[in-house]
Formats: sequence, structure tokens, C-alpha cells
Amino acid sequence: MGSSCSSTNSRFELTIKSSLKSTSSKRCLGGDMQCRRSRAFSMTSSSEVEVQVSKPPEVQNEQPTPDSTPGPSDGLMEETNSLIPVILSNKLGWTLPLSIPAAQFDDIYSRLPGEDMKKVFHECYFLDENSLPPAYISVQTPTMDRKLLQELCDVLCDIMTDEEKELYMAPCLHEEIIKALNSRNRMSDNIVVVLRDFHHLPEGATSKDNIESSDPLLSTDNNINEVERNHRSAKLLSGLKSRIEQEVHVDYILKCTASVEAKDSVGLATMECENDFQCSLSERLEMKLQTALKTVFDDKRQQDIFTAAGMPTALSHELCLHAHKRYQLCSRVDQVSPTVSMAISHIQSLPRSPLILHGCLGCGLDTVAAQLASEMAVSRSAVVALRFLGLTPDGQNLSAAMFSILEQTSIALGGPGMKQLKSLSFDALLSSIARCAADHPVAIILSGLQLTMLDEQGWQPPKNLPENLHLVMLTSDNSLLDTWSNGLDSKCFMELQSVGLAELKTIFHRELQVSRRCVTPQQEAAVVAAMEKCPRPFFAVALATMAKGWTSRTCITENELPSSVEDAVQQVLLELESSIGKECVARILTYLTIARCGLSDSEMDDLLAIDDSVVLSMYPQEVPAVCRCPQAVWFHLKTTLAPWLDDICLQGHSVSRWSQQTVATAVILRYLDHTGPPALAALHATLADFFQGRWANKPKLFPDPNAEVEVLHHRYVLPQPDEYTANHSNNRKFLCLLYHLLHSQKQEQLDTIAEHHILNVDRLVKKLEATSTGQVLQDLHIAAVKIPSLAEDIKWLMMVLAQNAKELSVSVKQLYNYLNKEIEKNEGTGTQKLNIAEKIKAACACPPSLVLSLQDSPASLINTLEGNYSAECGIDGLYLLAADSPFLVSISELAGEVVVWDTRHHEPIRILRGLDKPRDLALVDAHHVLVLCNRELRLLNLNTGAQVTRLPGLLNLNMPFFCMGDASTVIVLSRNRMSVNVLDLFTGQIRATFKAGEDRFLNSLLVSADGGTLVCGDETQKPSPLLVWDLRECKLRHDLRLPQHEFATNIADITDDGAYAACACKELSSPSPTFVVVYELSSGQLFKRFKMAASVTCIKMASPTLSLIMLLDDSSLASFSLTSGNCNFHVCGVKAIYNQVKLSPDAAMAVTYSSKTCITPTTSTVALWNIMEGKFLGSYTFDTGVLCCQLMPHSNSVMVGLASHQGYVALTFQSSPQNTEKINVTEDAFGDPFMKGKVFDLSSP
Repeated sequence: MGSSCSSTNSRFELTIKSSLKSTSSKRCLGGDMQCRRSRAFSMTSSSEVEVQVSKPPEVQNEQPTPDSTPGPSDGLMEETNSLIPVILSNKLGWTLPLSIPAAQFDDIYSRLPGEDMKKVFHECYFLDENSLPPAYISVQTPTMDRKLLQELCDVLCDIMTDEEKELYMAPCLHEEIIKALNSRNRMSDNIVVVLRDFHHLPEGATSKDNIESSDPLLSTDNNINEVERNHRSAKLLSGLKSRIEQEVHVDYILKCTASVEAKDSVGLATMECENDFQCSLSERLEMKLQTALKTVFDDKRQQDIFTAAGMPTALSHELCLHAHKRYQLCSRVDQVSPTVSMAISHIQSLPRSPLILHGCLGCGLDTVAAQLASEMAVSRSAVVALRFLGLTPDGQNLSAAMFSILEQTSIALGGPGMKQLKSLSFDALLSSIARCAADHPVAIILSGLQLTMLDEQGWQPPKNLPENLHLVMLTSDNSLLDTWSNGLDSKCFMELQSVGLAELKTIFHRELQVSRRCVTPQQEAAVVAAMEKCPRPFFAVALATMAKGWTSRTCITENELPSSVEDAVQQVLLELESSIGKECVARILTYLTIARCGLSDSEMDDLLAIDDSVVLSMYPQEVPAVCRCPQAVWFHLKTTLAPWLDDICLQGHSVSRWSQQTVATAVILRYLDHTGPPALAALHATLADFFQGRWANKPKLFPDPNAEVEVLHHRYVLPQPDEYTANHSNNRKFLCLLYHLLHSQKQEQLDTIAEHHILNVDRLVKKLEATSTGQVLQDLHIAAVKIPSLAEDIKWLMMVLAQNAKELSVSVKQLYNYLNKEIEKNEGTGTQKLNIAEKIKAACACPPSLVLSLQDSPASLINTLEGNYSAECGIDGLYLLAADSPFLVSISELAGEVVVWDTRHHEPIRILRGLDKPRDLALVDAHHVLVLCNRELRLLNLNTGAQVTRLPGLLNLNMPFFCMGDASTVIVLSRNRMSVNVLDLFTGQIRATFKAGEDRFLNSLLVSADGGTLVCGDETQKPSPLLVWDLRECKLRHDLRLPQHEFATNIADITDDGAYAACACKELSSPSPTFVVVYELSSGQLFKRFKMAASVTCIKMASPTLSLIMLLDDSSLASFSLTSGNCNFHVCGVKAIYNQVKLSPDAAMAVTYSSKTCITPTTSTVALWNIMEGKFLGSYTFDTGVLCCQLMPHSNSVMVGLASHQGYVALTFQSSPQNTEKINVTEDAFGDPFMKGKVFDLSSP
């Protein structure tokens, strides 16, 4: 849910690349710390940065230590959201080619001088025909003579052309910079470059001496080869720096100079004042990175701005994730499984029976589910609700998935939805979905169901489904099938058809081609023989994963390949263990398996840093300078296991999770089954410690491998606050922490957890705001099982959340209202004694939201809010008779009524009936109103209930616009919309006419409150103008136009004195958001353009404060001064759609709502704002549509007209428990007190 004006978190990749050749681990720490500082900075900017530190391969090959583990893919910079800080020194040499295409190898070989050099060249490479295209691959080993290899590199530099050197010998850093500069998707300023200039000091001099810098590239010795290499380096760097200076903004180039002493006897360069230099460089680089990050965050946020669309954000993200996975699965296969057509035929022939599709592990159940959903969606035979269980936090078990589907169908198809829920069992949820599906069939497809996902042991699917409801469940769990076979007819079960060998070979080769690999005929024969024994899609993918590591020299036989899915997974894990280490692989994969919906790269990086066993396995001989596991370890595993991983975006965080339950099961069997519950609880405890920030900004003991002592070492783990900023919650903490606490603590500690995380209403509200109702319900279900003493209280709390989920998706702070209401109902009926009642009552004593004033509302109004909708027609408009008046006037189009209300006692005091569709109303004085009845205007006396006059003529059918001029005139848009007429209010005679011109049609009408200025929009001419007339002098003042722009005249307003007019405006050649222009009408000059990140939906000129109020489609409200043009404030509200705003007479308060006809939680919400202080106060969400609202003077009360309801509803915002503020007005009666309660019939002509 979260704050409404903060956009969805944006994700960026940040990689620090360095050309520094150094054996000092401390120098690597600087880049590592920059990454972590950048992560911390990004969190305060409502964004996510995944960071890594790596060095080029030529540096890594020099240091065979864990620090030099290969980094991520070179193609990282091709990603759109990538920010690359580059540390570039003044020496960058060519490297030996890592691979050479076979077509060019012989030509290069023939140009080599001497047989000895050809022999060395031939020994360094072998032909790998498994590469696409075939290539010679480098086979350098640590035992090779490095001097000889350097000579070979020098020779290749001499004989190769510049193009060949660029292709094969360019260092990794050079290649990545060129890729970033050439990327078509490159964002502006996405490269930060540090240019370091090293120069040598003369013997005896220090860095403090003022010494002229000599050529830093010239060596101090007379070695001819070294001098030549330096010149080559200078040439390479010169071209690279020139390109950087041309294409990288000067603000993002950081130049620094370092003094280096002469080389010592060992040949290693030592840097004087190294710490001072690094600190200075780190501070300057940090400033540059933060500036660059802020720029790209702002640019990205313009694209990611939230636009309310009537659907809760959490549900929208949920559906997008399942739709994306469905698309991925369908795109990976060329043919639709025959099981799909058989399943559709079953649904058509037995529509009231569930269908259980089953198969063995790795048979492609998810793919069949995706294809079935696609086929049914294309045929439009039913509304398809597809869920891949376990994919998202809202679908971790069966009940959670059904609750999400209920939320989806209730919004898509309407119906009571959650309000009539009696429990959260599968049957109750299915019945509620059936009520939504009364008019349209719904097909529920649940894939990946496991026994552990059931809330109740022994649960059976229903034998008979409700009408219009289809249920398809896909599972590979044999224990479920054994249980269900006893209760369901055999016709309900269908086994998946096996996949043909040709399709398996296609899957195998497609996986290989992704990595540009193939296999030899001998290898393919062995693979085909293995697939014939185990014809499953997952097995083909597993074999492809193994084959990616084969070369054409690898000899593989059928007996060496696994024979089953389980063996294939175990073999891949065994190969990972041999290359990285069993302890490290075990911890990484178990963390990934038990974590709630996966882990992000940064989370995995920090988790491994606080796990001593992992760090110790990577550094068994010494305590590292940076006590963290190398980041490249996780990237290596992630790359190897990519076919079995899903990278999904959860609440703005990119997380990795298993895409196949088969792999998760294999990991549990290999690493967890033999350890027992205590070891599993310890792993959950580590995850809980991380999400609590236990080791953030503090050292942690680390066992010294060389001594039997433990030494304190910082792990450089980021803190985990509840909120990074006022509008940016730590979503991941709220999602994962309680889950891992419940699985890691002993029974006696669970009560403390419940006290802090479950029974704490404020904490519960924060969790709801950061996650979703469905996710909270899952945690509460676990808590009810783990804490039996509070089970009943927790189940009661779950029902309150479930029944009001739609309203809580708009504003979680309404939970206080619902808890109060349920506590009162519970105490009134005495059906259940709650242990937590007093605690909740104390927490909800002063709810931070609008409260329904039930004690002040008429009894008939209460029935509406309980779901017993009145057959009477709703109120279409509410109007305050005077600034300090307690009297309201309401109109009802379908009922044909105008009613005067006394809001002090909430009772009607005049009722005028028999009017012809009253659509709008304008106040004339304290007792007279001008009412638009259908298309004609009628002047009514509210006191006597009589019609004074009926103005002649009809208004336009679609645009019946009229406004009051002075006390005796009314301004109306003519029937043909080509002119504006000034009519005498009592006689109906035309006093003046304003015509735009022939064949020019007007589409709006604004009149200042003093009756002196008229503004109309002209829809005919382009660019569309705003026409400003002086009503007193009866002449056209200004014809306002804005080239290449179009006015949205339905979003416009004018000040009371006619000094300023504001109108929404759209740029014709750009998809940028709609903004507001303000004109000074005395001169006709453009006063100000107010542009925001989101489009404007409504504007209001607050004349008492000379300010402009703007509603934006990200559910926020902004205020701008009309005197200075500055922004007074920009405040976030709740996730709801607002397109109407009403101000209090003194413009101190505002109420916003939506006049849309569709009824969803986002369009049925009323919000209250304090305009003077720039604060959002509270909101209230109704079950029916909101037609109109009116703020009462000198109070925090809002009167609301609802659809299908004969009266209004009173809402109040209470700033304290004792604050029951009433309208501060006298007890004067309206008009003649003897006429109170009279009903008048005006149906006669």
C-alpha cells in the first residue's frame, strides 16, 4: 500500500569498476563502502540500488584469492537502469584475448614471428566447437611463465590491426565503458568517471613538496618493452578519455592527482599518505554518486509515477507478476500441450466438478497452467483468475491465493466481496467468489499446490462447485492425490500428457543458445538417451545447465548423466560445491529457500556477511580486511542456476526466488532434512537478525582462523529502520521480519513477539501500509497456530482485516474505525470475550481518520452503511446556503427533489418535489435559488416553497452551463454553444450577448463571483483559445492561446475578483503530465506554469488566501501562491481517485472525492485536508458511490451524498478523544419557523 504520492520504487544497477592494480585489500574497501553508502542514499530517495564492486579480469588473474572471484556479466551496462562509476587510472594495458573466433585464429597464427612464439600461442588456446560460433578459448594456468605470456601479448599488439585489438585485446574496463557510451537505452548522466593521475616523486622528495608533475606513463627504468607498453597504454587511454570528455557531463568527471614514491626493491609502488588520499577521493566520489543517483531517480520517477486506476496497488502488482510469468512460460514452448484441450473439454462437459491436473516432478505443470489460462482468456469463455502458488507474498498458501482472487473478482465483477465473509476457509472464500460470479463465469486456476500450502489437514476440494464457477488445480504432490482420490470422482483427475522427444530437444537447445553454446554429436547422443529415460521438460533444462560447462573436448557418456530430475539437481549442486565450497553453497541456497518470497542481491550480500561460517569458508587462512563474502560468489551461483530462478519485482525490490518447487525440494533434502528443527530455526533467526538490523553499524565477533580467539569486525551491513523517509516504508522488513521471528523463536518468546508485532495496533497499521492485507493475514494465520493462547483473538482480528480489505487498500488508518466498531458490536452482543479488547480500545480512542457520526445521523442513514441500501434516489448535490449557515440545500435528479436541511439536528426543514430532473443549483440569496431542471432554469423560493419564475429557452443538452452574474442576472451558454447570453433573473430578457464568431463552439463557462469577468473555452480553433470578456463593459478583453498546447477547459477556475484564471493544459507533442497555467486577466499575460510529476485532475482558486489548490492523479494535493508563484506545500493523501474538491468558506479546509460513476474503493473515498497547515487529516471509504460533498463552516465535519440513499451522511475528524466539535452557529430558524418540515409539490406548470 504505502504512501500514495511516492512512486513505485525504482531499481538501478550500480557497479564500481577500477583499473587499479593493487594487492591491498584496503583499497578495495573504498569502492565497497561507496556501494553501501549509495544503497543507503537510495533508500532515502524511495529507490533501490543493487551494487557490486569488481575489478577487470586482468587484475583478477593476478590475485588467485577470494577477492578475485569473477564478477558479473559484462553486459550489465546494457540495462536501462544502470549507473556505472568508473575509477580510471593513467595506465590501461592490452590483455591476451580470452577467445578468438576460429575464422580469425589461423590468420593471426600465421602472422606470429618465429616458431617459439607460435608454439606458446598454440599452447594458450584450444578449439571449442561448442561455442557459437566456434572459437579458440584461452587456457592460461597459474603455472605458465608470466613473462612469456607478456611477451606474447606485446607481439600480438604489434601484429594485430587496431580493429582486431579493439575486438580481442581490449581490457574489460575499456569494453564496458564503450558499451555504456554506445547503449541506445543509456540514461543521461549514468556514468561517473574518476580520472586518477599518478606521478612519481624524485628521490628524497615528499608529496607535500611542490614538484612539477612529470609524464606519469614513463617508467623509471630503461626497459624498452616497458616504455613501448606505456606508449600503447597512453594511446588507448587518450582515445578513451577523449570519448568520455565528449559524452559524459563535466559535472560527473572527477579528476584527482596522487603522488607515488619511487618503486622499492620488490617492485611494488607504495603510495604516500594513502589513507588521506583515499578519504579525500571517497568523499568527493560520494558527492558525485549521490548527485548522479538523484538525477536518474528523478528521471525514472517521471515514468513510474502512480496513477490510480480503481484497483489496489498491491493487487495490481500481484496480477502483473502472474501475467508476466504466464507470458514467460508460454513463450518458451512452441506447441500447446494436448492436456490443455482435454482440460477445456472437461470443463465444458462437467462444469460443476473440479479438475485436478497432476503429474510427476518437472513435468511442466506451470506451463500447462499458463497455456490453459491463455486459451480460456482468448476464447473469453470465463474471467480467468490464475495463481502460481508461492510466486508472490499474496499467494503463499491456498487460502491466501483464494483471498487474492476474491479481491480481484469483487473489483472486476462487483458484488458484496469481502463484507459478507464469515470465515477465511476455502469454502467460505469460494462462496464469496461465486456471489461475484453470478452474472459471469469465473475460472480459477491454481498451479503448484503442495500439501504444506493447506491450512487444514485432510482438506478436500468440493465435489460440486457453485454455478458459473470453474476450478482447476495442478499438483505434483502424490500425498495430496492419495487424500483427494477418496473423496472425489475419478473423472475429476487428469494426468498430464508426456512431452515428446522432439519438444524436449527443442527445450534443451534453446537453453544452450541463450548462453551461445551447443554440443557435439557424441554429447547430444548421450543427452538424447538420458532424456528418453526421463522425458520431462525440467530434466531437459537441467541437462542444458550442465552442458553449458562442457567444451568440445569433454567426453560424456550416457552413464555419466543423471537418470532422473532429482539426480540432475543434485549433480548440479555437487558441481557448485566443488567450485565454491559446500558450506557456502549450502547456506546461500538454504537462505534462498526458506526466505519469504526470495531475496534481493543486496540482502543476500549482507546475509552472507553476517554468517561467520560462510566468511570463514571463503577465508580459511586469515581474517580478511573486509569481513564479507565476495559478492561475485552469489552472482556466480545466480548465473549458473538462472534457468531455475525467477527474478521478480516485489514492491520495488528485485528479488530472486526458485521458479521450480523441484529445486527447493532438492535443496531441503540435501541441506536441511538431516539438520533438524533447531538448525532451521537458527537460519530463520539469522534472517530475523538481518531484518531487525542487529548488526548494522556495529562490529560482530569473527573467529580468527590462526588463533583460538574471536575478533570484532565490522560487516558493513546497512540498518533496517521502519521508515527510510516519511513517505517510504521499509517494505521488505515489514514483509519478512514477523514471518522469520515466528519460525525462529521458542514458545516462551512468542508472547513477546505477539505483544510487539500483532497486538500493537500502530505496528499493525504500519505493516499494512508497507505490505498488503493478504500478506498480513498470512502472518496472523501463522501466529494463531504458533500461539494457541491468542488464537481466538488473532482469528477475530483476521476477520476484521478480511472483511474491510477493500477499504484498507485505500487507507490503512481506517483500521482504527473498524476495530472500534467491531469491539462495540462484540461487547453489545456478548458473543465472544476478547482478551485484547481493552488494549485495542485504548489504541483506537483517537482514530487518525474520518469517523462516521452515527449518533448525529438520521436512523435511516445507518441502514445504508450496513449494506441495506434504500430504494430511494441519492443526493446529486449539496450546497451551503451561507458562509456561516447551518443549512444545506440538496438536489436529487431522479427523485425530482430540492431539500433544505438543518445540519444541527440532521433533519429536512423544506422539501420541494415534482421538479423535472434538477441537475444543478446556484444560490441567489438566503432564500432563493436558481435550479437547472432538465434543460431549463427555474427560480425558486425555498422559504415558501414556491416557484418565482421560469426563464425562457432551453440550454444545451450536453453542456447546460450557467452561472450567477450580479444579484439580478444569470450568465448562460446558448443552446447552440456559439454564444453566451446575459439574462435578467426575473424577466428572462437578454441583456447582452457575447459571440465568439461563426462556427465557433464554446465548451466551458467561468464567471467571477463579483460578476465582472467571463472566461470561455473555444473548442473549434487550434490551438484552442481561452476567451476573456468584460461583463461590465460588454467587450472581449483577451484571446489567450498557448502554441503547441491544448487547454483542458473542464479543469479550470477563476478568482472571486476576476484577477486570475487557471486552466489545465496539455502539451500536444509530448506525453508529459497535464499541468496548470495561470493568467493575469488584467493584462492577459501568462503569470505562471505549475508543473508537477503527475497530471492534474482538478483545480480550485482559494480567493481568501490567494492560492491555487491542485489535485493530482497520484492522489496528492498541492497548493501554490498566486502572489509569489511558489509552492506552499505538496502533501500526500491515500491511494484514491480525486477529481472534485470543495473548500470551506474561509479556504482553511478542503474535502476531495471522485464523481466517477464506477464504484470501487478508490472512487468511493472522501478525504479531508487542512489547507492552512498543509496536512492530510483523514479519509473514509464507503461501500457505495459518492455523489457530492460539502464542508461545514468552522468545523471538521463533512456532509456526504451517497448513491441510492435518500439523505446525507455526516463525517467528523476528531483530533483528540474529547474533541466532538460542533458547528459554531446560532439557533436561528430558516425563514418562517411555521413552515418547518413542509412539503411542496411543484409538478404543476
